[in-house]
This record gives sequence, structure tokens and C-alpha cells, in this order.
Amino acid sequence: MGDDGENSECSEKKSRVEESDPEPHRIRLLSWNIDGLHDLSIKRRTQAVCDIINKEHPHVVFLQEVTALTQVILESGCPTYQVITGGNEEYYTCILLKVDQVELIHHQTLPFPDTRMMRNLLLVQCKIKGENLVLMTSHLESSEKQSKERVQQLLKAFRVMQKSSKSSTVIFGISTYVT
Repeated sequence: MGDDGENSECSEKKSRVEESDPEPHRIRLLSWNIDGLHDLSIKRRTQAVCDIINKEHPHVVFLQEVTALTQVILESGCPTYQVITGGNEEYYTCILLKVDQVELIHHQTLPFPDTRMMRNLLLVQCKIKGENLVLMTSHLESSEKQSKERVQQLLKAFRVMQKSSKSSTVIFGISTYVT
């Protein structure tokens, strides 16, 4: 069978994509509680977070304990990322998406109704490398006294995962602190 040029054009496009992406089958992500509630060296520590993000070039970053101050530093220090926030209270979660590599489809913040610590579930639907993803992050209720609520929050997250489209991969990055 003769080559009509169509197959060679497809092969050339595929080769160019593979050359521009050294890891075509990998999605890179970070999950990090940046401890934005402690004022000690907060600006320097948050800039160090930005430096690591910019060095590692993840497609997605899950962040917990973000504050208004640390969000400003993240936005200016990571200009190639779109910042999706899970609130605007005293502290909250964020998901950063690499602008030229992640297609945002939808995002929403789901409240945890019985939280005593302003906790919620941040959900982002997106596409990375042609794959449908549901990205979720939360900072679950902290301390031993809040263990029952923390379990309820985790169960709610599991229910959201189960309701997600079967054509999507769900990734959940969480943070909690138990004393």
C-alpha cells in the first residue's frame, strides 16, 4: 500500500510532540502544606516554595494553609501557574495549574458542613496531556478531638470520588495534623 502522505504527517506531528515533552506519559504534581499560619519568615519560606515549584515544573500543585499574604507571593512568584483557591478566609487550600499544559474545565469548592476549622474540599476538573482528571485537595480537620469530623470529611471526599465520571482519573492530595 502506498504512502499518501497522511501517515507521514501524523508521524511527524507525533515526533514533534514527543520531542517537546521528554515525559509524554507522566503527569507531575506536588502536594504541600506550606504552613502559612506561622508568621516566622513567612515571606522567605513562601518564596522558597515558589522557587521549588519553578524548578520542578509540576503540572499541578496542591497547597494547604495558604493565606492572603502567601497567595500574593505565590501568584507573583509562580507566574506560569493559574491559582485556583478553595476559599478566602483566614487560611485555605489552592490548586496551581501550569498555564500552558493544563486545560481547566471546571472548579468548585464543596463545604464541609460541620467544620470548626473553615475546612472544605477543592475540586478541579481539567485535562492534562489529553487525559481527563478530577483533582481534589483538602486540609482535613486537625487534632485528636476532631477525629470524628475528620473521618466524616474524608468520607465526603470518597463519595465525591465515587460520583466522578468513569472517564476521569481522580487524584486527591490532603493534609491533616493530629496532635
